[in-house]
Amino acid sequence: MMGHLAKPIASWATGAVLGAFAWLAPAAATAATDCKAALAPFVQAAKAGDAAAARGLLGDVETSCPAIWQVKVKTGLGKLHARIARKELSDGMDPATVRTRLQDWQRFGDHWTVQELLGSLAEREGDYTSAANHYMAALDLIDDTAATPEPPPADAITSIHKRTSQAMGLAKEHVAGMTRSSGVRAYYQNSTRGIKLPTKRPQITFMTNTAQFDAQGAAAINELTRIVNREASSAIVVAGHADERGDPQHNLKLSAWRMEKVKEFLIHGGFRGQIGVLACGEFVPPEITDPHLRSQEERWQLARRVEVFYRPEDVPEGHRNDCYTY
Repeated sequence: MMGHLAKPIASWATGAVLGAFAWLAPAAATAATDCKAALAPFVQAAKAGDAAAARGLLGDVETSCPAIWQVKVKTGLGKLHARIARKELSDGMDPATVRTRLQDWQRFGDHWTVQELLGSLAEREGDYTSAANHYMAALDLIDDTAATPEPPPADAITSIHKRTSQAMGLAKEHVAGMTRSSGVRAYYQNSTRGIKLPTKRPQITFMTNTAQFDAQGAAAINELTRIVNREASSAIVVAGHADERGDPQHNLKLSAWRMEKVKEFLIHGGFRGQIGVLACGEFVPPEITDPHLRSQEERWQLARRVEVFYRPEDVPEGHRNDCYTY
């Protein structure tokens, strides 16, 4: 499928794609002879932007090279796939087709740019659960120094974190914040590659006009209890928000009742630190990415949210000014 793209992107590949494999040329000199022999045609195909040929040579690399080389090669191939997919999008290819192709290519190699792009494509289709999972995976890969030796710029990490929060707020299903081995995923950690990401938005939701968790909210608060016991400091703050519908004073009271419920659950779950409660009602609207693409109902859904800050000093000034302490 990709052979026909080799010539059209040859000049583009000289710059953009070469960057994905720049580390291979000097490093390959220290590899074993068999590994160098397998790497040479792979690198040549990658430099030419011929991803199909590179994928066909991946088996030789897996056979001849140690595991650390295989990780590097597959990571580089994933980065190449993401760049090709972005060019296909800019050339007018149907986004749904690009998403399907990129998902198929993932079995050959992954990279945080692949997961970020898949998240964006899923979000465009309104598949917010998949989008949140892809953005989560992008942050996990960024946090993995073996998969991402050189981290992306701070603004890229911050942007992915915000998009994760937004997609989670619109997702119809619970998005796991812990790994199968009970590790805390990068989104819920204090920082990612040294970049502080203080605002966490777990999918804590409630039954209409009550302080009772619904099914998704129950799953989220149970998971959050385990996360804060590992990640949070000796004092945290939980903030509850509402959309602008209804009586403002009622929304404030409902926010307070709900956050007291969250506080109570965290204490019963073993958190021994102090828990501050902020009721914000409708007075601190969310920062929405691409608001023109969101329906009114989606904007309301994003406004109805729970935020967790692992340290009181991380609470934004707007919250301090416009929310009420209980």
